[in-house]
This record gives sequence, C-alpha cells and structure tokens, in this order.
Amino acid sequence: LATIVRLSLSSRRRKLTPVRAWYICVAFVIFAGFLATFHADAPLASLLVIPRMIYVLLLWMWCIRHLIDTERRMLTAMGAYVAGCATSGLVACLQLYGHILINLGSPISNGRSTGLAHHPDDTGSFLALGLTFALGLALHPRAQHRWRYVVAAAFIAMGLVSSGSVSGMICALIGCLVVLLFSHVKPKQVLAGILV
Repeated sequence: LATIVRLSLSSRRRKLTPVRAWYICVAFVIFAGFLATFHADAPLASLLVIPRMIYVLLLWMWCIRHLIDTERRMLTAMGAYVAGCATSGLVACLQLYGHILINLGSPISNGRSTGLAHHPDDTGSFLALGLTFALGLALHPRAQHRWRYVVAAAFIAMGLVSSGSVSGMICALIGCLVVLLFSHVKPKQVLAGILV
C-alpha cells in the first residue's frame, strides 16, 4: 500500500499507455464476482473477495508496470514467483502425502491440500501461473540454469495435482500451451507432448 501511495505521488514516474483490454477483462471479473455472490453459500464472504480482486487485478498490476521496467527485473521477479510456487507445491505434497506441515495452510479437506494458501483453489490458481512462468523461463533464450526451472515446474505440477483444483489445472494447461506456441515450438511437438 505504501508503494502505491509513493508511486501515485511521485512526479518522476513514467507515463504508461493504458491497457484498455485489461480494464475490460477486470470489469467482467468484478461483474462475475457480484453474480457469484448471489449463489454463494456465504454471500458476505464472497462479496468481500471483490475488493481483493480489485487490488490484485488493478493496483498490483499498476505497481508492477511501474517498478519492473527492464527485462532483467522482470526475469528476476518471475524467478522469485516461481521459487515461491515451487515451495508451496512442495508443502502441498508433504501435507497430502506425508501428513506433515499441515499447520502451514488450512486443514486438508476432501483430499485436497492447500500448500501455503488458505484454500485449495487459491493454491491451484497461483500454482497455475507459477507453472506457466516456470515453463516460460525454462524456454527463455537468455535463461541461465534452465534445470532450476524444470525442477521448480515439477514441484509446482505435483502441488497443483495435490490441490485438486480442476480450474487451476485447466488454466495451467492453457497457459503452458500458449507459452509453447509463442516459444516457436511446433504444434506437432506440443501435441506429441500432450499425448505422452
């Protein structure tokens, strides 16, 4: 919050072009959040998720666009995110299969572990993004120590399966397909990898 205030008051911050498509998508997500509130088991708790979505989708993105202004900083930030996701994926596996570190997240419910988050679906959503980042960094032309990202992707994938988040798995699959296609991997190779 302090970063947002400092950036908004700074006269030296660089001007960024508006990302209208992002704002339209955020409006749809917020609208869907209001609609989901009417069908939720706990409407008030569901309604309180909307301010968090606004923070994450608008203010956090605004800060990132101002602070991460070089490719090196972007790769460093993505690498840190992947490391955090790999740690949470490992914790999720240990919670579910080793029955240890359960006090770090919420209790296991219906065979779904939470890793370092409070809900398995939260774990699934951030691990999906982490898996996409890990694959992108492993395929990046200037990436060093690619094996680290491959190992991290394995821990993230195991944690994603342990979370049991179907929507997270679908998002991870779509994200990884997009990364593979934009990395100039031939569609035949992508299809062969899926079939294997």
